[in-house]
Amino acid sequence: MSDHRREIDVVDDLVVDLARSVVLAHYPREAELFDSVLAEYAEAPERLVTSLRAPVGMGVDLALMTPYVLAAAGAVAGVVLEKVAEAAVDSARARLVRVWRRLRGGVATSEEVAQAAEDATTVVVVRLEGSGVDAEVAREIAERVTAELLARGKNP
Repeated sequence: MSDHRREIDVVDDLVVDLARSVVLAHYPREAELFDSVLAEYAEAPERLVTSLRAPVGMGVDLALMTPYVLAAAGAVAGVVLEKVAEAAVDSARARLVRVWRRLRGGVATSEEVAQAAEDATTVVVVRLEGSGVDAEVAREIAERVTAELLARGKNP
C-alpha cells in the first residue's frame, strides 16, 4: 500500500470518528443508525445527502443529519489532507531543486541523491494518484521517471 493510500485511510478514519462524535453529541437519536448510514454514504455520498428529505408538502422533515455530518467532516478532513500533501510536495520539490543543482555540479552525496530519488518518486506518485492513476502504475512510472532524471543529472 502506498503512503498516499495510507494517508487516505487515516483521513477516512478521522472523518468517521469526527462524524460519529458529532452525531452522538448533537443528534443522539441517530446514533443507532450511524453504521448503516455510513455504509450507504460510503457507496454513494451524493445520493444519500440529497435523497433523505420527505417529499415537499408533507409537513414533516424526515431528514437525517448523519449524512450531512459525514459530508462536512469529509470536507474538513479533505482540506487538511490537501494542505499536508501540498506542504510535503513543496518541501520535496525544494529539496529536489537543491540536490539537482548539486548533482549537476558533481558534489551531491549519495545520501542526498537517495533522498532526492525518494522525493521525486513521492511527488510523481501523489500527482498521478491524485489524477486517478492506479497506485501500482503510478509507482512504476514514478520510479522510471526518477531513474531517468537522476541519470541525466549525473551526465549533464
